[in-house]
Amino acid sequence: MSFANSSNFTIHGSTFTDVGGNINNYTDRPGERGIRELFKGSCPNAAYDSQTYHSGGNPDVQRVIVQEVADWVKGGSTKICWIYGAPGAGKSTIMRDVATQCAHHGNLGASFFFNRNSLNYSRNFVTSIACQLVVAVPEKRLQLGEMIEADTSILQKPLAVQMQRLIVEPFMPQPNEDDEMPQPRPTSPPVVIVIDAIDECFGYSRQREIIDVIQDASSHSQLPILWVVASRPESTIRQSFDAIATQVYSISLADVGRLLETQLRVTLSTYLLNRFYKLHEKYPTSMMCFQGVIMFLLGVFFWIYLFPLLFQVISFIFNIIRTLFRMMLKAVSQGHQ
Repeated sequence: MSFANSSNFTIHGSTFTDVGGNINNYTDRPGERGIRELFKGSCPNAAYDSQTYHSGGNPDVQRVIVQEVADWVKGGSTKICWIYGAPGAGKSTIMRDVATQCAHHGNLGASFFFNRNSLNYSRNFVTSIACQLVVAVPEKRLQLGEMIEADTSILQKPLAVQMQRLIVEPFMPQPNEDDEMPQPRPTSPPVVIVIDAIDECFGYSRQREIIDVIQDASSHSQLPILWVVASRPESTIRQSFDAIATQVYSISLADVGRLLETQLRVTLSTYLLNRFYKLHEKYPTSMMCFQGVIMFLLGVFFWIYLFPLLFQVISFIFNIIRTLFRMMLKAVSQGHQ
């Protein structure tokens, strides 16, 4: 019995023993299974825009450093930029601004913000960056996906192996047909990878490993990737960057703050001197008196400039003393009971 081209009919009490017809087979595009495996081993919450952060630090210092990083990206002679500063100085705010600016200009390759509350982030460091890179540079998606499909054990290899196989090899410019050596693409600017808070990566050995794999990748001159890294100036991290000082462009938040303070003093001093010279022409008196007034006003402006930071420090100390006092009262009251 044939049911070809049949419609609007009912069959009662029958048993079907053989069914024939068209069978549609759905298969993945080449490399897609490997890309899915790569995404499974990544940390999407580590991206710069995946969480809400509180701003901190000096906005003037932050604007200067963000612009300095932008200038370095356009014409720097190194491939690593290290931004360092004390806790609460606003490093994460700067790094989010840098990542946002790069995303706006279309050259953000990836971002990875370490978090002390997420201790397992470090093992997914390279895979997370590779995931974001295939989105930023989609023409590399097929090559990277097929590589992972051929050897899924790459995703469990040490970070150094992952960096070489998942980032360096796929994203290295390919040689032209007539050239034996790969040539950089002059029309395609390098992408920027933003890494924040390496000091919050669990363990000193892991921190050194992260810096080492970044340095290894940056040692390939043809690789079109720049690295912007931020951390506290802890001894282990500082030693690692000092060891490759010639390959790193370093920016100190404290140095920039002092520079801005000096510029502010010079600007105020120049302005006040000009005003006082005009007053001196009208009301002649000793210039020593005017200079003394200038120094006094500069001191006043200096303390006004630092007052917000001093207020935060005093509040922090006051909260500690209040907590300790409450603990002592509680201990005394329990002792009397």
